[in-house]
Amino acid sequence: MNYQIVPIGGVWQGGMFSVPQAIADKYLKLSSEYQIKALLIVLGSGGVSSSKEIARRLGITEADAQGIMEFWIAEGVLSAEGVSQKAYANQSDALPQKKAEEQKRTSLEIKPPTLTPAEVKTAALENAELEELFNEAQVAFGRTLSHKDEELLANLVGFYGMKPEIILMILTFAKSEKEKGSLISPNYIYKIVENWLDEGIVTVALAEEKLRAVEGSNKLWREISGRCNLKKTLTPKQAARVAEWQADFSNSVILLAADAMMENAEKPCFNYLDTTLFNWKKQGIKTEGDVEKSKEQFRQQKKEKESKAAQGKISRKPTYNLDKIKKDILNNTEI
Repeated sequence: MNYQIVPIGGVWQGGMFSVPQAIADKYLKLSSEYQIKALLIVLGSGGVSSSKEIARRLGITEADAQGIMEFWIAEGVLSAEGVSQKAYANQSDALPQKKAEEQKRTSLEIKPPTLTPAEVKTAALENAELEELFNEAQVAFGRTLSHKDEELLANLVGFYGMKPEIILMILTFAKSEKEKGSLISPNYIYKIVENWLDEGIVTVALAEEKLRAVEGSNKLWREISGRCNLKKTLTPKQAARVAEWQADFSNSVILLAADAMMENAEKPCFNYLDTTLFNWKKQGIKTEGDVEKSKEQFRQQKKEKESKAAQGKISRKPTYNLDKIKKDILNNTEI
C-alpha cells in the first residue's frame, strides 16, 4: 500500500517547516521516539527551543530533556550553550553503528514520561501490538492490569523502543516461571527488559538465546533452592550470576558447592554460595575430582591439628621469639 500527503486540509493551517533529509534516511533507526519528537519541537520552533519547553511538551523532566538532546549534539545536528562543537565535528559520518546503538540505549538512564489513562488508551488504539501486550501481560500476572502496569508496557515500547514481540517472549517466559512457583511482578519484568536493552538484546534470535540460558539457570537454581531451603525466585542480577557460575563450572560442581555450604554455613544464602564458587575458581577447582581432592586436603590438615593438640604440641607458629627470651634472661635484662 502506498501513502501520500493530503495537499489540503486543516493539518496545513498551522504552517510547515523543513526537516533535513538525513533525519529520514539515517536517524529513524538510530534515534529513539523521544529523540525524534524533541528534534521536531526544535525544528518546529524555528530551529531554537529550550530544554524547559521540550520537557513541558513531552511531559518529562528538564534533566531528562537535556539527556535526550545530548544525542543530537553528539551527532552535530544541534548545538547548545556552553557545549563545544569541536568534540563532535564530523562525528556523525565516522560514528560506527554499534556506538550509535549504545547512544540510543542511554535513554535507559532517563526516566520515562508519566502517561495518563487516556494517553495509554490512545497508544493502544494506535498500536495493535501494544493492545496484544496488555492481554498477554494480564494472563502472565494473573490479574487485571492496573494503570501503572499498562503505563509501564506503553513506555517499554514507545519510550525505550523495545520490540513488542520480544516483550511478548518475556511475558510468556514470566508466565511459565510463575506456574513453576516463582514470584513474577511488573517490576521484575521491567528489570529484565532494562537488562536486555543494556546488553544489546534487540532481536528475536538473541532473545531466544538469552531465554534458553535464563531457563537453564532457573532450573539449576530450583534444584539448589530445594536442597538448601532458599528462595525460589532470583532477581535478574542473581540470575546473571548463576549464568556466570555455569560458564565456569558444571552443574554437578555447583551442586557440590551447595552441599558444602549446607555442611559449613551457619545460615545458607545466595551470597555464601557465590563466595564459595568465587574462591573455588581462584583456587583452580573446576571438576568434581578437584573438589574431592580439596576436601581430602582439608580433612588431612584437620586431622594433623587434632593429633598435635592431643600431644600438647602447638599447631600454629608462636607469636613470640623464644630464643630472644632466653638470651634476655642470660643478660639479665627486663623481659
